[in-house]
Amino acid sequence: MTTELNPNTEHICYDNALDQLVNLTRHDPGTKTQELIRLNNIAIEGGKLQSALEAHDDSTCDRASPALKSAVDLLFERYRWIWIDRLDELSAANKATASLNRQRLDTTPDLQHVHHCYLNIKGSITDFDRILKMNLKYLKNNRIIFYTNDDGAERICGILCPAAVPHPNIKMGASISKRHRRLKIFKSMPSVLIVSGDNVTIDELHGIPVDAVFQYYPSRSKYTRKVPEGIVDYEEQTKALCRYGRQGLSLIFVQDRIVRHEVMDLSDENYAKYGTHFEELDTKGEGGSLVRTLEEYLS
Repeated sequence: MTTELNPNTEHICYDNALDQLVNLTRHDPGTKTQELIRLNNIAIEGGKLQSALEAHDDSTCDRASPALKSAVDLLFERYRWIWIDRLDELSAANKATASLNRQRLDTTPDLQHVHHCYLNIKGSITDFDRILKMNLKYLKNNRIIFYTNDDGAERICGILCPAAVPHPNIKMGASISKRHRRLKIFKSMPSVLIVSGDNVTIDELHGIPVDAVFQYYPSRSKYTRKVPEGIVDYEEQTKALCRYGRQGLSLIFVQDRIVRHEVMDLSDENYAKYGTHFEELDTKGEGGSLVRTLEEYLS
């Protein structure tokens, strides 16, 4: 039973307050919440013991002796430091848990935060080259994944190489070791990772903040269109975005007529799932909405 201190009492002995404190410190730690409650109670009882020691009247107490009081002082000091150390330990553990939870939240993809857009390129393949060359400055200091086919990858590499934009390249069917080497380059510096056909999984991109995912679908003839290509695993590709507190940009460059219809279907599907719209960009005026979007997300 806890000793209630009454200033009107003629004599106060620290005996009961000491027993209460010792009993509290003998309990095994429970959950973090239980431990915090226990430590708080120790602090309360320790305060009561301190008050009892200060109010103690040695002249009227049979138990009083300099040696006993000295031992009680040492015991109280010991428990006080135990309480402080355990509180620091619990505080550090709580901070670590909060940090892990925050990191888990920051690295979990949330496609509601992706800005989805596309650009219809109605001219020849050289129109894509021209658009890319005009906007090279946005590709130089960002980590961008560029999905395309083998032909598109060659064209993009041919544009980025003279402009000195780092562009590691993962071709379709690349070995695991080659994929790892290319991803290591992509992680070490801002660059454009060009991926031919194969998807780069979210696990492979662990620890790499990606600013944008681009996709390029060049025109195909009725013969090459027989090759199953279309928009493959768009959701998996865009999961690379929106981690680490970032809002990512997903931009599809479309020249193929069939893929254009697939983009419209994908737009409807994304709206139904996430409530997000696909914005159609243009290059009118001084770059149009394409330049404004690149400026907003990649400047």
